[in-house]
Amino acid sequence: MKQKYFTQFFLGIVLIIIVNSIATQYFFRIDLTEEKRYTITTPTKRILQELDDEVYVKVYLEGDFPSGFRRLQKAIKETLDEFKIYGGKKLKYKFIDPTKVGKNKEEQNKFYRELVQKGIQPSQIFVNEDDKQVQKMIFPAAVLMYKEFELTVSLFKTLDQKLKGSLSPEQILNQSVENTEYNLIAGIRQLTQKDRKRIGFIEGHGELDDSEKSDIVKSLQKYYEVYKVDLPKSEEILNLDAIIVAKPDSEFTDKEKFKIDQFVMKGGKALFFVDVVGVYMDSVLYNKKGSSFTFPYNHNLTDLFFKYGVRINSDLIKDLQASFVELVVGNMGDRPQIKPIPWVYYPIINNFEKHQLTKGLGTIQTKFISTIDTVKAQNVRKTPLLFTSKYSKKIGTPTLVEFNEVQKKPNPRDYNMGTLPVAYLLEGQFQSLYKSRSQSEEKGFVGQSKPTKIIVCTDGDILRNEPKMPLGLDKVYKTIHSNTDFVLNALDYMLDDKGIMGAKNKEVVLRPLDKLKIETESTYWQFLNTIIFEYHFACYLYYYLWNDVYFLEEKKICKVKI
Repeated sequence: MKQKYFTQFFLGIVLIIIVNSIATQYFFRIDLTEEKRYTITTPTKRILQELDDEVYVKVYLEGDFPSGFRRLQKAIKETLDEFKIYGGKKLKYKFIDPTKVGKNKEEQNKFYRELVQKGIQPSQIFVNEDDKQVQKMIFPAAVLMYKEFELTVSLFKTLDQKLKGSLSPEQILNQSVENTEYNLIAGIRQLTQKDRKRIGFIEGHGELDDSEKSDIVKSLQKYYEVYKVDLPKSEEILNLDAIIVAKPDSEFTDKEKFKIDQFVMKGGKALFFVDVVGVYMDSVLYNKKGSSFTFPYNHNLTDLFFKYGVRINSDLIKDLQASFVELVVGNMGDRPQIKPIPWVYYPIINNFEKHQLTKGLGTIQTKFISTIDTVKAQNVRKTPLLFTSKYSKKIGTPTLVEFNEVQKKPNPRDYNMGTLPVAYLLEGQFQSLYKSRSQSEEKGFVGQSKPTKIIVCTDGDILRNEPKMPLGLDKVYKTIHSNTDFVLNALDYMLDDKGIMGAKNKEVVLRPLDKLKIETESTYWQFLNTIIFEYHFACYLYYYLWNDVYFLEEKKICKVKI
């Protein structure tokens, strides 16, 4: 009997040694979670393995937090631990509690100001201290350092007011957990890449001027080299990775369209934010009649879009989910009484196709948008990105737009056309508009594109900021919509040659506990779990001791028989 047990023990030791030897030769990890939350994407691994110098990450999320932020903190630490496996000694990190920096309040406030100057926006949370709820300031962000460069990465994003009503705090935090890998690796990629991508804004056709696009340009310059392209004066579009056409109001010549077409054929990416219907808002707001007929924008891009697979319709969308305008409804003494009223011609977009590009977006502010349809285009995949709310409708143009419409309560039954697409992503190999024309004989002409991407959106105002105001600002409620994030996401997706946008596909499923049961039945379940554990332990102990006694008694009996 002893020899049998010794043999089994010896074989177990040998097996452990063999497994350890194999493990030292071959690296592998097994993620048994349903959502693969501990599995980072292949492009992320590749970037980390190719680091040529140390990346140091300072995470300012340390301290006593509510459970939701503890979960986010844990997700960040677990992700960085995974990063270290592939980055090795070239990736280091440290968690810092900003409330414990400095010897006194003055030094602490100075440190807070330094964090804000780095672009880290604080968030206010409530924590329980001595049975009281106390407001606490946190800085859920990280600073990445590489050589002499430094970059701030936000790890928690507060959504705008309108979206907060449809998402619970747990869901908002869950989105931050899901995006942890992407936010960190996107920052590392941006910090370590040798050459930044080059973006060009097309000019020469009444596009948004410098003051109207100043905020989006400022945001883009954090990640890209941004240039102006005077298309009428340029022989061709050279040395750019993507172009943006931002709300043109005049016609593109055939020669200018040819330049855009050949840029796309050679693999360039293009984003078109164009209106086909306009309204004289000065007449609507300040004219005695308070109205204006719509007019068409003749940009002459219709055939180009049609060839690439989409058609923008000459209609106008009215949506009950809309931005507010201020209406004078009376006087209080000598002061006008102002009331915010939704303006159905300014739809707020929060319906998105499930896609890497739109994941985590809040709401998008638009003005006077039109519908967009797809047409046949071989080898082109068409994905709708943005939709109106289900309480929307489209009207033909020309039509009269009257400001006094805001005083009339709309009938929801009239807004019954459901969600309407207003932006499309086109991917694939495009056919040139000039393939069967005389331009095809020009030297260097390309008739079919390399695999590339195009976005067509029916509103140029998505990019337009008010003078000296941030893009997407709601002037009534002082909130900021996700217009900038949409453009940044679009370019990130279109120019992502490393493939890191795949990290945005990660989903962490919320499995919420019943809070009412937790409060009312917590003592019962704790007691039950304790009793069950002790009962099973007692049964196991009884079984073990009984078998031991039985074995000894049997042994004695055997001895007597001998």
